Amino acid sequence: MENATKALLIAAGIFFGILIVSISIFAFNQISEYYTSKEKNKNVEQLATFNKQYVSYNREDVRGSDLITLVNKIIDFNTSKEPEEATMEISIIIPRNTESEIFYYSDRPQLIKFNFSYTESNIKSTFLQPAEQINAKYPKGMAEKLASRISTLMDSDESKQRLLKELNITYEVDNTDILKYYEYQQFKRAHFNSEGVNYTSDGRVKSFKFTFNGKFE
Repeated sequence: MENATKALLIAAGIFFGILIVSISIFAFNQISEYYTSKEKNKNVEQLATFNKQYVSYNREDVRGSDLITLVNKIIDFNTSKEPEEATMEISIIIPRNTESEIFYYSDRPQLIKFNFSYTESNIKSTFLQPAEQINAKYPKGMAEKLASRISTLMDSDESKQRLLKELNITYEVDNTDILKYYEYQQFKRAHFNSEGVNYTSDGRVKSFKFTFNGKFE
């Protein structure tokens, strides 16, 4: 009888031990799932916040000045991203017409050279840096003022000298500078349509593509 009682007590102890272990494992799994779910939700929220600053540009009729802001954001991201993160890309397309590229100044036949396609890297070297350098080279606001008179500036040496006199400019003005600055201004005035956004496998914005829609303002 005594042995049977001991056996029952041992069995009960084993049962309760298994029960406690099972409950502990269940509780651990529940807690682990909770924190995993919480971490996933946090990552989803962070991803949504990150994407939000970019996807707002995914629309029609985006001004070139807004695209320059987007390009700067992409450049900042690509500069600071972690090594394992994919580089973000942007492509800005200026379709050719049958006889020329797109941008002219005034109604004159002189053609402003404008590349067919830009990415975040060459738009920086083509527009952003030259514009900054030209602004630094000339007195404040003068590059913009000269660019607004590009037709007169480029017409002839005589018309250029009259313009410089009118603006009280006594220093040398490089026509190439002002033409480049005019390109930059025209790009800011141009309107583009988004052709959609691509995402990485984990849902982060990866690339944009915009096409010039023919509008200026």
